Order: sequence, then structure tokens, then C-alpha cells
Amino acid sequence: MSCFRVKPDRIDICSGNLSQISSSIGGIYQEIIQMNICASLNSSSAWMVNDTLKKISGDIEAQKNGTDRLADTLRQISFCYKNTENKVAGEPVFSAGLCENGETGSTGGNNEGGSGGFNEVKADSANTNSAAWISGSAVASTTLGGINASTEASGEIGGASWEHKFTSGVKFKDGKLDSISLFDAKIGGEAHVAKGKIGGSYGVVSGSAEATLGQVKAEGSVGATLYKNGKLAPQVGINGSISGSAVSGKAEAKVGSDNTDVHASAEGSLLSGEAKGNIGVGKVSYKDKDGTVNTGYGVAAEAKAEAYVAQGKVKGGFKIFGIKFDIGLSGKAGGAGASIGGHATTGGVGGNVGLGLGIGAELEFKIDWTGFKWGW
Repeated sequence: MSCFRVKPDRIDICSGNLSQISSSIGGIYQEIIQMNICASLNSSSAWMVNDTLKKISGDIEAQKNGTDRLADTLRQISFCYKNTENKVAGEPVFSAGLCENGETGSTGGNNEGGSGGFNEVKADSANTNSAAWISGSAVASTTLGGINASTEASGEIGGASWEHKFTSGVKFKDGKLDSISLFDAKIGGEAHVAKGKIGGSYGVVSGSAEATLGQVKAEGSVGATLYKNGKLAPQVGINGSISGSAVSGKAEAKVGSDNTDVHASAEGSLLSGEAKGNIGVGKVSYKDKDGTVNTGYGVAAEAKAEAYVAQGKVKGGFKIFGIKFDIGLSGKAGGAGASIGGHATTGGVGGNVGLGLGIGAELEFKIDWTGFKWGW
């Protein structure tokens, strides 16, 4: 007579995992149906992106429903088997909180972290998605005069991408409690009318260029902390930002190896703008009129906005034995920026207002030794 063994507890674990997957899929579905590209871009491409997102959301909803049905079926299988086994044996073989919905409860526990100790507890989930009305790419490579040459190009029309992330947990440092994050949720996305990129190399010479037309980005987050940097610091914070540009682009070029080269880059945008703000309640940090950072219990908020006809940055330099030498120039023209902030805490009440007009330029020089390595 053949022998077999059934382990319904593993079916329960699989069912629970499927339920978690279904919940994540449901979160993605909710985010997609709430996206409204037309509210940010008033063009035919925006309508096409919206229609594509609706179709994608329908497919995602179908996947969620299918996953739910599979999880329910596994729970029912587990319940029927346990119930039948108990009746056949005439005794409660499976005594772990048998329920009609197939869920079980445990009569005992197992502390894998060891008794009397503390373990770092962490929960993370992150998802990134993208869609495009029309997209494509091409790659080619050959040998010219005994030297390897390659090129690649990609582009899309009516594209969008979005992501969301959720984290929470407890961290310990040197055996002591360092931080307690109740939750930190972030969501962001971008949409563009068109985007393209091209790159290539010929021996030690390489370069790339990319450009985006009509792009809008948005990001938001909300979080709550109880403990930070080893100190009690209860706070609830909200942050948000939105930015956009009519045209933006970047180009890079390099001659040499990974360890020794001469390189240059340029990036810029036309008709760009950005606005962002944040507010914190609890133990907050703020700057006084002298720029000194202070902390206190109360409320602090800040908002910034800027818009420019043109802004850009050019940078060039070289690398010798992995040491980078770079010099760059950045500037903004034809625009303005403004900021406002205020606080009401145990340290007092205050605020600040900043205003910038005209053209701004900045020069930077940098030497980076972190990649130092002998050889070419």
C-alpha cells in the first residue's frame, strides 16, 4: 500500500501569502485609477495615456480578483481536509483554531529571535510601474578597423511612470534602541509627451544624449515617528512637491578608460518650474533668521516655489588613476524664486520669507579620491 502525507499548514501559509499579494495588487490598482494625466497635461497624448492606464487598471483588477479566488479556494481545501481528518480519526488531530473560512490559530509560539532579546523589526514594500502609448528601442554593434563600435537608441510617446513605497519598523544601534518608525508612505509619478535617448561608443570614445518633452513630476509622503537618533521624538510629517518643464535634456561624452579619462557633460531645461512644501507636528526642526537650526515641540511648516525660462549646468574634467577632477558652472535666467516658512514651538514663534529675482550663477570645483586605483 502506498503512503502519502498531507501538510495543510503549508497550504495555509501559501493562502496567506496570496492574500498579501492580492492586497499589494489592490493598492496598485487604487493608485492607477486615481491618476489623472489630463489634469496635468492638456493634450491628445495625455488622453491616450489616460485611456491606456484605464485598460491597465482593468487588467490589474482582474489579476487581483483571480488571486483572491485562489487564496479562498486554498483556505477551503485546507478546512475540508482538516475537518474530514478530525472526523475520521475521531479526535481533534488538528486542534489549531479550525474556522469555517479555513484560517487557523496557533496554540503555541516560537520566538526565533531568542528569549529576553530584542530584534530589529522592519516592514518594507515598494512597487514601480510604467506605461507608454508608443515605445521602442534598437541596439547595434560591429567592428570598424579592428575597433569595437556600438550604438543604441530608445524612445517613447505618451509615457508615464509611478511608484509607491511603505516602510515601518524598529532599529537598534549598539544594542540600544535607535529609532521607531510607525509608518512612512511615499508615492510619486511622472508623465511626459515624448522621451528619447541615444548613445554609442567607438573604442575609448563614448557618448550619450537624452531629451524629454512636456514632463510633469509629482511626489508626496506622509510619516509618523516615535523615536529618532536614540531620543524620544514623536512627529507626524507631510511633504509634497510638483515640478515640470517644457523641454529638458542631458548630454555626456568621455574619452578614455574607466580609470583614466577626459569627460564633459551638459544638462538644462526650458520653461521649468517647481513647488514644494512640508509640515511637521511634534518634535520639529526650524531655522531662525541667522540660519541656525533649532528644535522644539510644536508645529513647523515651509513652502517654496520657483520658475525660470531657462536653467542649466555644464561640467567638465578628467580622471587620473580613478581620482576625479571636475569643474562646473550652473545658472538660471529669466525667472524668480520665493520661499516662506514659520513655526510655533516651545522655543518661540517665528517665520521667514525669501525672494530671488533675475539671473543666478554658481561655480563649483570638486576632487573625488574615493575611486583611486593604480593602472590605466
